Amino acid sequence: MAGQTTTERRFHAFDRRIQQHAGRILDTLRMFLGAALFVRGWYYIINIERLVGAGWFNELYLSAGLMAHYVAIAHIAGGLMLCIGFLTRIAALVQIPVLLGALFFVHFAGGVISPTGSFEFAFLVLILLIVYAIYGGGRWSVDEVIFRRHPDRSAAEEREAERYGERIPSAPPYGRPPMGQPT
Repeated sequence: MAGQTTTERRFHAFDRRIQQHAGRILDTLRMFLGAALFVRGWYYIINIERLVGAGWFNELYLSAGLMAHYVAIAHIAGGLMLCIGFLTRIAALVQIPVLLGALFFVHFAGGVISPTGSFEFAFLVLILLIVYAIYGGGRWSVDEVIFRRHPDRSAAEEREAERYGERIPSAPPYGRPPMGQPT
């Protein structure tokens, strides 16, 4: 690494550590997202009358009570499923219509840039849900245990890899090789 400054070397070392732990970082983020959606769903159950009273359900010619319960149950069940990584793609897909409705009918009316930042936060949650709908649960998930992604390995090879904490080159976390490695 001749010609690099200390700052550049530190940045590259930091980048390598991030790439080595990308799967764990995304799994931790998935768990937090699931827990946050679960808590939001529980809040909606406790305050269902506020959600039923939201006028945007009527704008869509939908039953306010039915939609409020769908939103609450989707957040509770989907959040719990995201948190543990069970049927992660389905759990994320169930949440996406809820977030789209929230973005366009609730937060967009308050302005894209508002002091509360609710639009930006809802948009971030939507993007994260799309990411998990595409990439799935990751290594720290029930999906990984139930639906092994490494059918080309024997059970003995799987145990050996788990014992030594090996990365499985045929299936890097979330389907992409670490930065700087050929695809």
